[in-house]
Formats: sequence, structure tokens, C-alpha cells
Amino acid sequence: MDAREYLDQVRRLDSTINKHMKEKEQWREMAFSVSGDTTQPHYNPNRATSAPYEKCIMKAEELEEKITSEIDRLVDLKVEITSRIMKIGDSDCETVLVLRYIKLMSWTDIVKEMNYSERWVYGKHTEALRRFETVLKSLQ
Repeated sequence: MDAREYLDQVRRLDSTINKHMKEKEQWREMAFSVSGDTTQPHYNPNRATSAPYEKCIMKAEELEEKITSEIDRLVDLKVEITSRIMKIGDSDCETVLVLRYIKLMSWTDIVKEMNYSERWVYGKHTEALRRFETVLKSLQ
């Protein structure tokens, strides 16, 4: 795994968490949405004995547990990656990597935050990746 792939783990996990949160909300909405009239008596030997919304609530709760464990993993991953970034030894390089890969900021926001030109930020990013690659190799 190269430096960029290693750093992109945070973005990928964050995206997965957001996807699961949206899915959880959809299950909750389905659980509490109005369904047809189920109060009419009728006989069906194959009819489920539980309320129709129970499965939706259970699915939402399963996703909630999964999200919680993914968030724990995300926090641990950010701490691990940040500590490795801080071994680069150049504060500008470290700042670019933290803003981009830990705080998940856009390039435009990084340029504004650091108050440098876009070209300078891109150049510093390239240098930072090169330095970070060296840090990763030294840890293996």
C-alpha cells in the first residue's frame, strides 16, 4: 500500500459510515411510515406473527451497532495516521496532509486555510506524500 492509499483509508471509512447512516435512516422511516389497515380480521396461516415494522427497527438497530464500531475504528485510524504524519518533520507538509486526509478538507479550503497559492499547496502535497512514503517504509 502506497502513501496515498494508506492516507485514503480515512476517506473511504468515512464514506462507508455516511452510507450506513443514510441506510439506517431509510429503515427507520420505513418502520414509522403509515402502512395499510391491518386491523381487519382475516385468516392467513402463513401470516407473520410480528408487527411489520419490527423487522425495519431491528435492521436499523443492527446498522446502528455497525456504525458505532466503524466510528470507533475511524477514530483509532485518525489517531494512528496523524501520529505517523507528525513524523515527517516539516510542519507545512504535516499540515497539508492533516487537512486533506484527516479533516477531509477540499483543496480550495486548504488553500484558504493555509493562506498560500494553490500551486504552492499542490507542490507541498507532492513533497509531503514523498516524505510520508519514507516514514511508512521506515515503520515496516
